[in-house]
Amino acid sequence: MPKLQGFEFWSRTLGGARHVVAPMVDQSELAWRLLSRRHGAQLCYTPMLHAQVFVRDANYRKDNLYCEVCPEDRPLIVQFCANDPEVFVQAALLAQDYCDAVDLNLGCPQMIAKRGHYGAFLQEEWDLLQRMILLAHEKLSVPVTCKIRVFPEIDKTVKYAQMLEKAGCQLLTVHGRTKEQKGPLSGTASWEHIKAVRKAVTIPVFANGNIQCLQDVERCIRDTGVQGVMSAEGNLHNPALFEGRSPAVWELAEEYLDIVRQHPCPLSCVRAHLFKLWHHTLQVHRQLREELAKAKTLEGVAAVSQELKLRCQEDMSRQKEGEKPPGGLPFFHWICQPYFRPGPREGSKENGAARSKRALEEEEAGTDVLSKNKQKKQLRNPHKTFDPSLKRELFPLPGTGGSDGYRGEQREGPCALPVRSCSHLRGRAGFWGHLPEKALLVANTRRTMGAPGGGRGTAAPALLEPPGWPRQAELPPGTPCVSGRWGMGSPHPTSAFVLFSAKYAKCDQCGNPKVSLTMPPRAELGLSR
Repeated sequence: MPKLQGFEFWSRTLGGARHVVAPMVDQSELAWRLLSRRHGAQLCYTPMLHAQVFVRDANYRKDNLYCEVCPEDRPLIVQFCANDPEVFVQAALLAQDYCDAVDLNLGCPQMIAKRGHYGAFLQEEWDLLQRMILLAHEKLSVPVTCKIRVFPEIDKTVKYAQMLEKAGCQLLTVHGRTKEQKGPLSGTASWEHIKAVRKAVTIPVFANGNIQCLQDVERCIRDTGVQGVMSAEGNLHNPALFEGRSPAVWELAEEYLDIVRQHPCPLSCVRAHLFKLWHHTLQVHRQLREELAKAKTLEGVAAVSQELKLRCQEDMSRQKEGEKPPGGLPFFHWICQPYFRPGPREGSKENGAARSKRALEEEEAGTDVLSKNKQKKQLRNPHKTFDPSLKRELFPLPGTGGSDGYRGEQREGPCALPVRSCSHLRGRAGFWGHLPEKALLVANTRRTMGAPGGGRGTAAPALLEPPGWPRQAELPPGTPCVSGRWGMGSPHPTSAFVLFSAKYAKCDQCGNPKVSLTMPPRAELGLSR
């Protein structure tokens, strides 16, 4: 049978799907797809899979696709991230018998995609993308589709979409945000970009962005002319979105847990889904947030969900007639409803595009509500504080040579605390302890320093003095050394060197400076391999 293309593929293979669940890493697993299909979703995507890992790792294929085969889970599109035509096609060939199409992710804006050079960070490499799509179109027995983000300019976005269509893309999903619009800077998706793309291409187009309820779906189709609408975050907070319903949270939570018992998935996925479903309730019953985070089994997670249900029913019984939901919510917290991500403060909108996510989080640090990441950190360390007034001061290490961050000297002497009871010295290499005043120490993974000519260390002190570095005060034999996972011996050589980074802060316990070690390349130290 010849491979269907374009609108014929959309209408016959995909059944003219209009309600689509987006590919979501660790969140669009089989159990969640089945739940969404029961409540109005007509097409689902797998989570984004890494093409190179999919090709080389049989267990990865088994865990993420082969073991999740289910007759109810069709039509299904498998999404890959890739930056090599051959690898992409190899992965797609391994997946094509388990799906109805293969999608190339060109929309992921996260830092991991930037480091791996895939997703939205390929959108300027048109020659590479043409080769990837063309090769997949020629080799696969199923159609190849793409999910993209827009450029700021509508004209460039249109040309980008036309290039992908010409290369062989049979269906295009357009997320109406740029790759810079993410997290607190997400803003509003541009349906004008999506509308322009739809008019310019002759293949089906799905719209993605600004979808929180069924009315948004209908309005998007009407305003843009697209064939279907994809939802990600809206679906996570209300899987019944495509039905036009907003049921009680526990109704969908219990149904999802029942499906998970039939089609098991990692507990981290289950926990993440319940955090989304119960998001508004967990803002009210905060003590149960910690219980949900600590649950180690499926039944433990289910028990916390049941307790949240009981708390909600108690809140319902105390509800007064005519009472309105607090906090400007459209419904009370026990009802499935959209979550609107807070944006930057009004005063910082002008330069919002240039501000980092961390800077925006710090801006919000003065509020009573901690971010999700900070709440996780506080769970791991209950004594941790995020009060800016208690933040340790960071300042340049005196004597540093600028940006190299290696040269410098330690202020003051060591404190009176035992070597391993204080965070006086801390480094990436795992050093903890104290050094005498103005001592410098050089370590490497192959050698362990001890007394000259003895112990495990065999390097003479003369070999540990990089050219041009200032000679520090000699230390008496037997001086206690820093201990750490690099296996530093004791005592120090009579002359030793320490490599300091350019910033340090005060010790939590003794008040003396805390120094962070950074090791330069071995060649800079004159050490052999």
